[in-house]
Amino acid sequence: MGAAGFAVWAIRLRLTESPRWLEVHGRYEEADKITREIEERVMRERGLRELPR
Repeated sequence: MGAAGFAVWAIRLRLTESPRWLEVHGRYEEADKITREIEERVMRERGLRELPR
């Protein structure tokens, strides 16, 4: 059980809160930053100039 607990703890260190969770908790600027980073990554990976509407 100790190894499983350590694994979960290690994974949690690398996870960020979702933009939705951040907004629900009033952390709008952080949510915006994460959303922009996701959008930029998708645009770069897909070779897009702008996101589809």
